Order: sequence, then C-alpha cells, then structure tokens
Amino acid sequence: MVDKVTIQLTQQEKEDFYQHDVKSASNFREASPQEAPKLWISGGQGGAGKSSVVRRFDELVNNDKVEIDSDNYRKDHPAHEFYVNAYGDREASGMVHEDVTEAVERLYSESLQDHKNIMLSQTCTNFDRTKAQVDQAREAGYERITLQVIATPNEESLYRINKRYEEQKAVDGVGRYLPDRYHDDMYSKFPESLERYEKEKVFDEIVITNHKGEVVYENQLVNNEWEQEPIAVKVLEQYRNIDYTPQEVLDFHAKWEDDVELRMTSRPIDPHSPNEREEVKRLEDKSLQIIIHKALEINKITQKDVDAILDTIAERREQPLYNAKKFEPSQTYTGIVRAINDDNFITQDREKLTLHETVEGIQKTDRGTAVQIHYDDKGKGKRQEITFSPEIKQAMEAIKEKLAEGDKNHYSHNDLKAKIERQISDIANGHISPRIERNEQQIPEISQSKPQEKSSPDR
Repeated sequence: MVDKVTIQLTQQEKEDFYQHDVKSASNFREASPQEAPKLWISGGQGGAGKSSVVRRFDELVNNDKVEIDSDNYRKDHPAHEFYVNAYGDREASGMVHEDVTEAVERLYSESLQDHKNIMLSQTCTNFDRTKAQVDQAREAGYERITLQVIATPNEESLYRINKRYEEQKAVDGVGRYLPDRYHDDMYSKFPESLERYEKEKVFDEIVITNHKGEVVYENQLVNNEWEQEPIAVKVLEQYRNIDYTPQEVLDFHAKWEDDVELRMTSRPIDPHSPNEREEVKRLEDKSLQIIIHKALEINKITQKDVDAILDTIAERREQPLYNAKKFEPSQTYTGIVRAINDDNFITQDREKLTLHETVEGIQKTDRGTAVQIHYDDKGKGKRQEITFSPEIKQAMEAIKEKLAEGDKNHYSHNDLKAKIERQISDIANGHISPRIERNEQQIPEISQSKPQEKSSPDR
C-alpha cells in the first residue's frame, strides 16, 4: 500500500484557517459576552442527530451563541480539496483531523475567556477529555453546565450517516463520511462514560432526548445532590432499543432505498470508492439485522414475520435501483414508484427501472403507487392519469377482489396494495391483457406457497 501524502500547514495557514473559516462558521464574532454564560455539551455517536439539541439551545439563548462542532470546519481546511482529489472524500475528513482539533480547542478556550454562550457538539465518549473541558469552563466562571444526550438507536444513526453523506454529495459534490467501525466504537463506549458523568456529578444538569428530539429525561444537581434518582444510562438504553413492527422494518428499509440508494444511483460512482454500492448494501443489511435481533429479543416479531420481511426485501432487490436508466424525452413511462426523495424518483415495471427527476404531480406519498409520466420533446415531465377501457377496468376490479379473497389471511393491507398496483402497471404496459370473464386461467394467480425455510434471519 502506498503511503498517503500529508500536507503540513504553515503557522500562517493555520492562523488564516482559524480566523477566516473556523471563527466565521461558528458565529464567534456575532456572539456577545454574557454575565451568566451558558454551556451545553451534546454527546452521542455520529449520526445521533445533534441538530435538534442545537435548535433547543438557539431558542434558549436567542441564537446568541458560539456553535463549536469540528465536523463543520473540515471541508474548509486548506488541504481538504487536495485530499479529496487524491484519496476521495471518505478519507479526507480523517486527514485534516489534527489541524481541526487544534482549531476547535483554541476556539473553545477563547469563547470561555469572552464569557460567550457555547454549544459544543462532540461524542463525549472520552471521559477524561470531557471532564477537563468542564473543569476549564468552571475556572472561567461558568456556573451551570449541561450535558445533552441524544438516545438514538444504532441502526438509525447508521442510516443517518449515509443519508447525510449522500445529501452533501448532491449539493457540494463532497460529503462527510464516518466509517461504521468508528460509529460502533462510539456507540458502545458512551454508556460507560455517561454513567461516570452522572455518578461523579461532572455536570450540573443531564438532559436526554430521543432520536426525534423529544426530551425523555431531565435531572439536575440541587445542593450537590441529584433532584431525581440518577438513571441516565437506564433511560439511554431504553430509548436506544425501540421496537419495530414488521411493517416498520420494511419502512426502515424503504428509507435506505429512498435516501441513500436512490441518491447514489443519481450520481457517478466515486472512483476512489469503486465498491461503495456494495458497502451501502452491507450497512443496510447490518442495520436491518440489528432491528430484527432487537425485535426478536422482546418478542415484538416472530420468526415467521422475519421470513416474510426478508422475502419482501429480496423481492425488492431482484431489480436493484442501480440498474435504473434515466428517462428519455418524448416518452411515456408507466410503473410503480419504487423509490422517491426530494430530487428524484424511480419507477419500476416488469422489464426496467427508470430514473426520473422531480415531476409535477409526483409526491413522496406515491411510493408504491402505479403512475404514468409523459415527457415532451424538451424532457419536461408531467404526471397523467392512467386510463383504461371499461372492459379492462371491470377486469381489474375482478383482480382486486381475487387478491382480497385469496390473500386476506396471508398479507397485510400494504402487501395487497402493492400487488394491486403491480397489476395496474402490468396492464398499462401491456404485459397482461385481462378479460371480463372470471376464471382461474384468465385472472393471474398469486402464489401462496409457503416461504422456504431459512437458517438465519441474517440474510
């Protein structure tokens, strides 16, 4: 393996980076000194969702604060662009870590000296480092220091890391990536650190929010004693281990398709990460395995549910989203909306997947619905009603009745809807020509064979 070239910044380059980029991005110059400054430190693994904590702090201090988050400064580092071009954005963030950390420590110290409100976002897994930061703040005159904890399940934060990366790639061409080995290390170490923070009374207040940003635990020191029973770790674990119904597991997989796979399909493969699609599938499977394991442990779902879930996901993957071809002008496309986000969507019929840009009349709620899109000669698309003759409409109603009769004990409402929408798409594309008569040969059969036995839910 060839050693990577690293760029050593001069002192002047470090100073310029700090003054022009770090201070500007942190609101340092706009924040005003306070008589009773507030310090919030947020903790949690990467992808936990610290932005909700920042919003709550903004409301408390009317946005008069210094926001310190090392992730916000990486892309502005003088050598970041070189590292991206040479090694890819997945490597670049780590290669500027040392300089960014140095700048963050300086920014924190200067903010304390000026008695400004501070929102410091970090993982807080390193107990000694975090305690030293708190001690430094107390020496500077900060009297009430709050630890804000985000109790986000690890499967959710894995998804958010990849979603954020793809969103940033779509806007800036580069993203901030966190490998799952670092994510997992943060996730596993944080409970032990949290227990020590509470036991040793490092903070004056501990607040825990769930992954939706809702406060689920608050405790504060009064006369150096916790106002309530100190159970922060117990609450953290409770809200990390949320349960899922079978449909919620499938909806979670759909989020990966919509927000990660679809965005990746809409851009070229990164030449520095030629296996990035396989890596996303690995992480997608990893997060699904975590959910299924949790749900089985608390008896929220059964092994039969797991088999059905894996069958549905396998069916979705028979036509990978990456096979989608971009729409062509002067064409009409009819199919099921397979995946959709704010910028693109993919339709699927029996023969192909088609990648579309935003089209008037197509909404996120159309996922799983049969739609028809017509493009004019300039490539402007518009949704149009799928029209059928009265005879075909009557035959379609017969299909719906048969599906409802034959599958009502085997499939959920969403499963039935999906089957019906596929029938509509097939008819519109000419794959099926139903007749009015209802007999077993003329109405397509829905297989009701039992799922094959699987050795493990970790498919």
